[in-house]
Amino acid sequence: MTRETGWQIAAASFAVGAAAGAAVGAYFMRRKMLESQLKHEKLDVPALRQSLPDGGTGGSLSPAQSVGYSLPATPRISLNGRSLSRSDSLSSVSSVAVGGDPTLRMVFVVRRDLGWHKQKLAVMTAHAALALFKKVYKARHPALMQWELAKGPKLVLRADNEAALMAVADKARAAGLPCHSIAEPTGNPECPRTRSILAIGPAPAEVVGSITTGLVLL
Repeated sequence: MTRETGWQIAAASFAVGAAAGAAVGAYFMRRKMLESQLKHEKLDVPALRQSLPDGGTGGSLSPAQSVGYSLPATPRISLNGRSLSRSDSLSSVSSVAVGGDPTLRMVFVVRRDLGWHKQKLAVMTAHAALALFKKVYKARHPALMQWELAKGPKLVLRADNEAALMAVADKARAAGLPCHSIAEPTGNPECPRTRSILAIGPAPAEVVGSITTGLVLL
């Protein structure tokens, strides 16, 4: 065996070892993720295994199934009476409700007394919209998909001051509507932060209208 051949064999052995190590590392990382997800969802693992066509004991098993786990069922939501999952294609969703539910609204209530210029108003409204969207998405709110299919109708209203804004927020929470308010620093030690904008929804227009009675468009 020449020195060159020896180096080639050593390099090949190193490559095989690295590939095997990467595969094992990926497997255990995936297993840890599944364990964390199952713990978070509090799923009944034996029941999930029994729900498999082979009872979770035969057939072609994935690495997760081979150690006693199976992937949790895809969360399902209701769209106009039909149960849908996130795996449904956009075309199948659109065939159920073309345009979604146009009665749903996301409403933003802005304080008039702050005297924001246009750029500040646009930035803060976008900030509130993104924060509320994340909250509703994480909660898997059933109205979110219908609102998105309807191209996300939005309204911007104005309140006279912080007290009026928080009164609307209290009504929204009492009605069980998703809402999120943005607090900003004031520079005043006695009152370091103040609520400046409130986002509500998506929710039916009539419900939002009953909560925001007396407020006018910005």
